[in-house]
Amino acid sequence: MSKKTSDELFRHAEDVKKYLHKDEMYFLYETVFHMPDNSIILEIGSFKGGSAVIMGMAIRDSKKISQIFAVDPFLGSSEYGSDVDTSSEFDAAINNHNVAQYITIISKASEIAFDEWEFGRRIDFLWVDGGHEYEFVSKDIQLWNSYLNVGGKIALHDSEGIFMFGLFTGVRRAIKEYMFEHKHFKDYGFVHSITYATKTHTMTVKEWAKTRKAYYCWWIGRNDLNTKKYASIILPAMIIKCYIYQFIRFVKYFIRS
Repeated sequence: MSKKTSDELFRHAEDVKKYLHKDEMYFLYETVFHMPDNSIILEIGSFKGGSAVIMGMAIRDSKKISQIFAVDPFLGSSEYGSDVDTSSEFDAAINNHNVAQYITIISKASEIAFDEWEFGRRIDFLWVDGGHEYEFVSKDIQLWNSYLNVGGKIALHDSEGIFMFGLFTGVRRAIKEYMFEHKHFKDYGFVHSITYATKTHTMTVKEWAKTRKAYYCWWIGRNDLNTKKYASIILPAMIIKCYIYQFIRFVKYFIRS
């Protein structure tokens, strides 16, 4: 069994690294590499194949029988331009890296793919990197969470930045409303612009406290969940939050006036 280091992975995936940070590539690789045999990985938003290649390499190196389902209409996006066919570049990427056998392509929008998803087929890892607008991200979480196994992991790309001021505010708003504000997920973590968590049915008081700490870290853009200076996270976050809410109230009052 051959497991790559972060630097080795970065060198092997030279052509896809511009779409993923080095640490994000290694997170995807490590997550899939250590998954049980016969795992189902669902990728929403495949673009030119960067993340699919990394996860395919992890399956190949682990010598396990797992499968990636890549869901994407391959028609571009609001970030990179619409009506741009990226399917040929995706095919080239997975074939050049010899991982095509681990990937099933579903050339459809996420909502359509969900409606046609094989009933009863459960998902072990849900990787969300499709449309970054709130309506798309929130729908992806709500729909596909119903097929995610308890104990399975969900990860969302481009979730960095302070709430309301990040580049992809739609992603952050969806995470806040459909993950942090519900008790469906625990064991949150952050890798560069990735936010990930584990699906759960129940949550202990200790796990809830860890989730709240993770939320405030995420909210103010801090990724260090191991810090013991809890007050240094909570107090600034609450102060910033109060100022933002007061600013919103002022703007609403000004508009009504």
